[in-house]
Amino acid sequence: MARKISVSFKETTKDLELYELLNNMEDKSCEIKRLLRKALEENSGTSKENNKIEKTDKKIDILDF
Repeated sequence: MARKISVSFKETTKDLELYELLNNMEDKSCEIKRLLRKALEENSGTSKENNKIEKTDKKIDILDF
């Protein structure tokens, strides 16, 4: 089963330009994931080996705020 994330774009020049750029990509999913991985690795300052996500059985209630 695939997991999905929805992204919204505001009616600003920057957001509309980004939307058009992404929308014109042939394989949007692959390109977006590649860019996100690269950005997250650069921002976290860790290597791929240290950037493992621990799986937990905790249920996160997103409405509990």
